[in-house]
Amino acid sequence: MVNRASNVGGAGFTSRSTEWPTVVLATVIYGGFLGVTFWWQSLPLVLVVLSGGWLVAWHGSLQHEVMHGHPTRSQRINDAIGSIPLSLWLPYPIYKDSHLKHHHDEHLTDPIEDPESSYLTRNAWEQLGELGRVLAHWNTTLLGRLTIGPAVMILSFLAQEGRLLKANEPGRRQIWAAQLAGVAVLLFWVTVICGMPI
Repeated sequence: MVNRASNVGGAGFTSRSTEWPTVVLATVIYGGFLGVTFWWQSLPLVLVVLSGGWLVAWHGSLQHEVMHGHPTRSQRINDAIGSIPLSLWLPYPIYKDSHLKHHHDEHLTDPIEDPESSYLTRNAWEQLGELGRVLAHWNTTLLGRLTIGPAVMILSFLAQEGRLLKANEPGRRQIWAAQLAGVAVLLFWVTVICGMPI
């Protein structure tokens, strides 16, 4: 990505108001998703699955860029670009809040202080039980990350969110209501407009 801040004449200066490569990337991701879902019946199933998975994963990278101030000077516009819920399960505002806290953490990877740490405290490790420890250990390998990693991450996240919703965490219900509304629109597109089975 282009570094928008350049030091011209000793003063901070934004050299470009829009980072067009990131705009093109967003267009490719959303346009690709719309195209793959709309023309899914004309495409080989393996291509639909692989390109759909690629686009959703790439969308996660796009979300990471927009929360860090790309491609425009307006964070409101950037957040709008990243808030479409292609991944279904992860509300953008929660991802953004957690990820920015992770960057402002001087205790990077600390399992208590860093919200994105995959490390466990001794107490958390002992509470996992034998099967949980086997899965946690497997999840530290590349093969584990590729096979069980997504399920472990999603289920852990949803369990944590369930606890926060039950505890009436301020703002959480509104975030999830907006997420569910976005997912409903997305599923309407996929199932009703495009006729894809789910």
